[in-house]
Amino acid sequence: MSLPLDRFTLEVVLVAVTGLMTLMMANVWLTNRDEPGVRTWFAATVGGFIVFGVIAGLDAGADGAVTLFGARNVGSFLLSLALLAGVMEFRGISGPRWRRALGGIGVVVSVALIALHAVVRIRLVVFDVSAIAAMAGLATAIVWRAPEPERRALRFGTIAPLGMIGVLAMRLWTTLQAGPDTILPDPDTQNAVFLMTSLFNITMTHTATLVLYQRAQARTVRLAMEDPLTGLPNRRAFDDRLGRELARSTRTLSPFALILADVNDLKRTNDRHGHRAGDQLISAVGDRLRAVARETDVAARLGGDEFGLLLTGVADDRALAAAVHRVREALEGEVDCGSGLRIDLRVSLGGALWGAPEKARDALLGSADQSLYADKARSRLKTATG
Repeated sequence: MSLPLDRFTLEVVLVAVTGLMTLMMANVWLTNRDEPGVRTWFAATVGGFIVFGVIAGLDAGADGAVTLFGARNVGSFLLSLALLAGVMEFRGISGPRWRRALGGIGVVVSVALIALHAVVRIRLVVFDVSAIAAMAGLATAIVWRAPEPERRALRFGTIAPLGMIGVLAMRLWTTLQAGPDTILPDPDTQNAVFLMTSLFNITMTHTATLVLYQRAQARTVRLAMEDPLTGLPNRRAFDDRLGRELARSTRTLSPFALILADVNDLKRTNDRHGHRAGDQLISAVGDRLRAVARETDVAARLGGDEFGLLLTGVADDRALAAAVHRVREALEGEVDCGSGLRIDLRVSLGGALWGAPEKARDALLGSADQSLYADKARSRLKTATG
């Protein structure tokens, strides 16, 4: 069944679509210059417009057998490798070794296509097999270990290379089955390739914009829920997790503990050594608290010199006391603040145990605060008595 469109019309559509996608990718690149791989992706899109536009114009009216010495085949394959390199960089799975490998493959296949420009059947077979391999690599790179926030959009993006694999395989089969007097490439399968290439450009551009939007949204959420100095969850995130933990524990009657921590004499450190030294202490507490927290625990910076830690599975006061001791041992000690300055970090800790459904959030926080103030008073008394 032939497609009711002539080759010239399909080429015009392909050039128009590629041009539009180039403008869209230009905007994507201009607004996301810091994102890895976007520049290479944009460059591949510009190259596509040149290959399908300029070469199509120079080749207008040709029968397709000897297309500018296979220039379109060479250009299309190199573009698929450039797009593969951009997507790999975009996904964070690229490196110098991969770039050298793709460059070597591009040189070998290009030389073969140029050498075979007059042997149409073999040239088409070499191109289609190479392009299918490139599209398979592209589909793999798109979804390889995709993170959860981007996984759905990236899976959608695989439609483009998988569709290209389908039409290229169809053209390859037609070429292999063609008789000696058959005009190659087959007009019907060539039309299908042109149409799929247009859809490929649209789908890939949409995938790029969608993933970048999701990344920007994730950064916004992270900034709203993360302390920038320590990288720990902030008070908003901690309150949200505390609420969910209270709901879970009320439902399952499973106890948990809350530990609050204050950095002692942070103001004095800031006054004596500057806020940079104080920030070093805060960062050290964040690192040490993250290290002592188990996978099921939640460590957070609540603001200023105050930190919080939710510990699951702490069932009684004895276990709570042991947990407080373990946290103190992990947090306290010398901190290298740079320039030869070392400060002995000391903290005050207070803990509270949730073990009954009637104990509300405010009561839990109040108990932990009272315990914290008592420990802070003991620390001050110890310092005063020397």
